[in-house]
Amino acid sequence: MSSLSFFFHRLSLSPEEAQHQIQKSLGAFEGGELFLEHTTNASLSMEDGIVKNTSFGFSQGFGLRGFLDTQTCYAHGNLTPFQFYNACSNLQGYRPCSLKNNVFHTIPPLDDLPLNNLSGPSTDRPAMRPRASAISPSSPPLATEKIDQLHHMDAFARALDGRVHNVRLGLSKRFQHVGVVPIEGTPLEEVRSLTVLMVHVTVCQNNRYEKGVVRTGFRGEAKEFFQTEAWKQPIHEALRLALVALDAVPAPAGDMPVILGPGTPGILLHEAIGHGFEADLLRKDHSIFSEKMGQKVASSCVTIVDNGHCPLSDAHGTSLMDDEGTATQSTTLVYKGEMVGHMSDRLNAQLMKKQSTGNGRRQSYAHIPRPRMTNTYMEGGSSSVDEIFSSVKRGIYAAHFTSGQVDTVSGDFVFSAAEAYLVENGKITAPLKGAIFTGNGGEVMKRITHVDSHMKLDEGPGYCGKMGQTVIVGLGQPCLLVSKMTVGGTSI
Repeated sequence: MSSLSFFFHRLSLSPEEAQHQIQKSLGAFEGGELFLEHTTNASLSMEDGIVKNTSFGFSQGFGLRGFLDTQTCYAHGNLTPFQFYNACSNLQGYRPCSLKNNVFHTIPPLDDLPLNNLSGPSTDRPAMRPRASAISPSSPPLATEKIDQLHHMDAFARALDGRVHNVRLGLSKRFQHVGVVPIEGTPLEEVRSLTVLMVHVTVCQNNRYEKGVVRTGFRGEAKEFFQTEAWKQPIHEALRLALVALDAVPAPAGDMPVILGPGTPGILLHEAIGHGFEADLLRKDHSIFSEKMGQKVASSCVTIVDNGHCPLSDAHGTSLMDDEGTATQSTTLVYKGEMVGHMSDRLNAQLMKKQSTGNGRRQSYAHIPRPRMTNTYMEGGSSSVDEIFSSVKRGIYAAHFTSGQVDTVSGDFVFSAAEAYLVENGKITAPLKGAIFTGNGGEVMKRITHVDSHMKLDEGPGYCGKMGQTVIVGLGQPCLLVSKMTVGGTSI
């Protein structure tokens, strides 16, 4: 049995006592679990060589969930014996049969109460052991070496080009320790870490200001990243994007072929397609793909995968297990244009009489798990980049996307390009500004005619929002050609 000693010590419980309490509290439910979490977050930002902000904090707590059919009860609180036993008592007092279908009942965060206020015979509760002292929320001494490194990066960026006007840098680290104790089975735990570097470079030429922004993430230590001088690449890239923007001309408008670059443009796939394959939206008919299993939903050169166990270093949605304790896996969603799979948590899998795909994820202990993407990407095809470009007489090459939004019910989307170029007679010509892409995700997938053989993941972590929760995801795709997409621009 996994020890999870960090959590159980704070709850003054042994693993056996914790599982006994969970089984007793969730006895009236078909499924559920105890989710345990301790997360620390630290960040440091600098602008023009001046440290602007430093922060350090942590959160720790538990979430206790029971579900039956479409009914869910959830209680969460801090890692204290008092709040844990109150949560157990509250869920034990609820009877799912008295609830209406499609009910989600959240028990408010609990206050610490004296032990004699807890319901139930005292013999049902283990003797309380001294609780470990709380971790101090005060910030540790600022890491001088990281500040020195950011100063070095600032100087490096300015020395690259005399047009550099402003440099903003940000470094953040997230360290999450989670545990899952199911009603039955073995408790599991995992440590997840992510370091993110943000580089924002503004250039000025003839009173025209343009910016380039690059965010990169890695699951290793920041020290290793800086020692290898890998930090130079995002600075070069941010400067390149800013300089390209200086020469950009207004984007054309109308329907035309669009080449989507590898990596970052996978956000369109994530938003316009990925959410529609999540089991809760499929089950409730809130997705354009709800009745499409086994049918053609894309062109034959399209294969889409969600892979929560992807070993690549820039696959930021990777973990050994999801937030319900199910092992993550690679799930094929679309194979050669046909819808063959979906992403599910345990609750929706049970309702759909399927197996969970390990996609039950939550923002924190204060949230219930929902079906969410992990690392969602399109696999490589059989074309080459040269073939793709040579087939376009006049169109647009979108190398990087920025913001966008999508309606998961209709599949309609709108996205803005951070870097785009006009393509004429198979060649990249003028850089463009103000390129906006609109359309329908399902239709765009059917219009893909060429897919390059090399898939690339976005180097920066994605932050995906759904129903008030945000989780970290990975996304990507190869270079590909959409035969026709609507482009909104300022030039005809």
